[in-house]
Amino acid sequence: MIRRHWGAQDLDYFVSDALYGAMPDACAFEQCLAAGSAELRFDCMRKFPLGPPTVACDAGWSSTDS
Repeated sequence: MIRRHWGAQDLDYFVSDALYGAMPDACAFEQCLAAGSAELRFDCMRKFPLGPPTVACDAGWSSTDS
């Protein structure tokens, strides 16, 4: 699984490093699948941490980078 965070505030934005790591076991997602809406399911699933190896496969950037 690859995870990257995006964000913005005012006219600035940032993008974190793209991290590669193992997904949790499938049974970990059962609580997310039981959520009442697609938005709640997605929000639940994106909170799981990456397992090893957690390696940056693409560097992040921001609007303030030169």
